[in-house]
Amino acid sequence: MDGKAHDVLLKKGIVYLNERVSEREVSRIIDAIITLNAEGMTPIPLYINSGGGDIDAALSAYDVLRHSNAPIIGIVQQRACSAASIILQGCHQRKAFKHAQILIHNGSLSIDKKYDHIQVDPEKEIRSIFEDSQKKRRFMYAIYAERTGKSVEEIKEICLADKALYADEAKALGLIDEVI
Repeated sequence: MDGKAHDVLLKKGIVYLNERVSEREVSRIIDAIITLNAEGMTPIPLYINSGGGDIDAALSAYDVLRHSNAPIIGIVQQRACSAASIILQGCHQRKAFKHAQILIHNGSLSIDKKYDHIQVDPEKEIRSIFEDSQKKRRFMYAIYAERTGKSVEEIKEICLADKALYADEAKALGLIDEVI
């Protein structure tokens, strides 16, 4: 979806995540939520159709959504995978169309730092990246546990299964509040 289409939806009080979760995409969503809050729009629908992406960006969106004055209604149109499912959990109300899928999993470890001429201790850097990844997993588990009412251990087991859930299964687990 191009910028014009997003602008048309924003004028109607609708926000749409239909791309990979990235810093840029989340920044656009946060700007939209803040703008709609300032304009007094309530509630704010956030349609989601994303295969996931950057967990740091998703956690940032989660924080803003949870603290929005206007209630955010997350609606999974087709899929909310991985990082997109974290954004969904930030919504005050969580809904999904009947044939939509939601995927929660442990994510993957990514090493995206580039060192052209800097000398680093590879073992120390790998340990640091691993520890940061573990911390983010704990954040994810805690979010899913809080929103579903499941224990962190139960959530961890579900994430290890790496399975996409249809809307009715996601509702039974507590990942959404309503199938529409």
